[in-house]
Amino acid sequence: MDLIHQGIMACAEIPHAILFEEFKMKSKNIFVALDGIANSENMGVIIRDCSAFGVDCILVGENSCSPYLRRAVRNSIGTVFDLKIFHSYNLYETLNMLKYKFEFKIFAAETNINSLSISDIKFSKFL
Repeated sequence: MDLIHQGIMACAEIPHAILFEEFKMKSKNIFVALDGIANSENMGVIIRDCSAFGVDCILVGENSCSPYLRRAVRNSIGTVFDLKIFHSYNLYETLNMLKYKFEFKIFAAETNINSLSISDIKFSKFL
């Protein structure tokens, strides 16, 4: 029988929860809000992609799994520990605060019959 590992692979502490007051808001911050991500492996892959694209902070909504679950950490290849993670208990209110208090531009993605291709959107006109 082949074993993938023997014993402990790694130990890490979950970082303390951040508050927006601790975060340095800049005009070009990129946040990604995650809502309804129930599969921890998908969560890890999304986090890894966010890290690769220079995302500053991930907002984890109340309907998503923890990004610190073992499979999420594994699929993020540990990049979850390099990003700021904010757990929102009301993602709608958090996004409204970012929009109105900090003047963030909010973009949403969803696949449905009326969806536009992301390559057709000219983001530069919003910056």
